[in-house]
Amino acid sequence: MWEKITHSGKNHAILFMDTVFRGYQTGVIGNFFEIDFNPTHYRQFAGARWWLKLEVNAYIAALKEKEDQRPGFLLQKAVEYEELNKRFLGWSIPFREHNFFTLSNQEIKAIFTIFIQHLSKINALVYTSIILDRFYTDDIVKIIAKKEKDYGRQKEILKNIFQIEWGLQLHLKMEQLLKFAEMGSLNDAAIKEYLAKFGHLNLVAFHGKLDTIEDLRKDINNLKVAQEKKRLEELKQQNLKPLLEHLHLSPPEIIKIQTLRKWTFIANNDDHYVMGSIACFWDLWCEIARRLNLTFEQFISMTVTEAEEALESGFLPEKVKGSLQSRFQISAMVWENCPVKILIGKELKKYNQKEQQEEAPFHATKEIKGTPASPGYALGTVQLLTDIRDLHKIKEGNILVAIYTYPAIVVAMEKAAAIVTDQGGLLSHAAIISRELKKPCVVGTEIATKVFRDGDLVEVDAEKGVVRKIK
Repeated sequence: MWEKITHSGKNHAILFMDTVFRGYQTGVIGNFFEIDFNPTHYRQFAGARWWLKLEVNAYIAALKEKEDQRPGFLLQKAVEYEELNKRFLGWSIPFREHNFFTLSNQEIKAIFTIFIQHLSKINALVYTSIILDRFYTDDIVKIIAKKEKDYGRQKEILKNIFQIEWGLQLHLKMEQLLKFAEMGSLNDAAIKEYLAKFGHLNLVAFHGKLDTIEDLRKDINNLKVAQEKKRLEELKQQNLKPLLEHLHLSPPEIIKIQTLRKWTFIANNDDHYVMGSIACFWDLWCEIARRLNLTFEQFISMTVTEAEEALESGFLPEKVKGSLQSRFQISAMVWENCPVKILIGKELKKYNQKEQQEEAPFHATKEIKGTPASPGYALGTVQLLTDIRDLHKIKEGNILVAIYTYPAIVVAMEKAAAIVTDQGGLLSHAAIISRELKKPCVVGTEIATKVFRDGDLVEVDAEKGVVRKIK
């Protein structure tokens, strides 16, 4: 059974996603975390990235076991992963001013191959913070619930613990914009420095474009100066030390909090390193496209092997070239312990139909059961929450249906009439927060996110652990 890991609503470029597959196929996860695990299935489909449910659970179990054996291990690995990102960007920066036009195809291929090797290692580890959320968040909620009985105080503590700390590139970018706004004028040197530091932050893999002077001026004009100043000042003043001392946490408990905070920070900052590295080679990507007589969109729709072979031979097979625009418009990438398949056209339509057929029994299901985690009864319309960017979709009185819950979506839980999750038990984040909010909650249903769709009218009987559709 496939499980959605992350959902952006849009597929990433095939050239970018191919590095994730390569990282898995070369055993990056097992080597990095020193565990006997590497995924064998992965796909990009319908604007989301998917693993097998079985392998998600195996990954979680392996990381838990490693951390139990060596407390602080995952914190150490967070530091190492951040260093990987920094080295990648450090290696890339000198190429920003490079003249790729004068290089031979072989020289370009050599640089391209090294770039892909760096990116494959980083991209194979990019979902680590999501995987840690699946069990670390619940552990930390339990720790705070044990130390602090008052819910209002619990909520405030958790908010501080899970707040992103000062220092993200987005924070530094905003700080610089505020300085520009106060100066009232821009000089060429300042503009050049700003664009070199922050001009890549709007990229998403190979999609998007680098910022220009016009973008900078627009950002300054749209700036809510007082509001942003206050927000940044609050971030800078954040100090968790007194809070943690007040709770009298043990060293292992403090390490847990530090670990999740560190991985969360990196997950929110790795776009700086990865997109920054991609931006350093922007002239290279354009030069490869020119040499192969491709548009930029067609170039980023190639696989790594196709690009390397084309640079080697100076020739791109017509069959491949003819498929690139279709790939860019809509495609899927599927790896099932065999060569990666790129699906377009009729193949993609057939795959999509098969997926719908496999999900049909779930959609036909009228009633599911789980563990009653917080008593009560609610009637309302379903709103699925599978991505934090969908928080705005939760309205007052909705039945919130999610794979699992975590502190960042408490604001949505407060609006919901009831909470239903695929995962979790009586001590999960969803269960503890629902009891404090006095909201009906059913956890551990396993299939709620597959059975229910947005807008379904359902009743939640959290006394019996039953959720059923109402016609």
